[in-house]
Amino acid sequence: MTLNSIQMMKLEELVQKGDRIGYYTLLSEYGDSYASLASGVVRNDTFAGAVANAYLLNVAADTSVTISNAQLADIGLELMAADFAARSGGAINLSVSAIREYHIFGTESGNPCSDPTSVRSCRSQT
Repeated sequence: MTLNSIQMMKLEELVQKGDRIGYYTLLSEYGDSYASLASGVVRNDTFAGAVANAYLLNVAADTSVTISNAQLADIGLELMAADFAARSGGAINLSVSAIREYHIFGTESGNPCSDPTSVRSCRSQT
């Protein structure tokens, strides 16, 4: 099953507005199986979401990088935009490998802030 052009336009509007909660809520309504997990990360209100956020912060801390709440939100916005881009063919459910691909920040350490060119939100460290 694929997303139609109207659904894609609605998702794109949410990406442009920076509405991560709305984006993943709508994806869930469309039947995406990953959306509820991603929503838990955005809201930090599920065990899986809290673990994902803690992992990111711990990996950063292991390399002496502090990620501010604003930077964490920016990373989330970039992930939402990457998720939308991965759906350019209209896929409702992305493969695990497609999701994993846009979660890799292009650094050996996996720390999104260790290479300031890899993630916009980490360019200015606090």
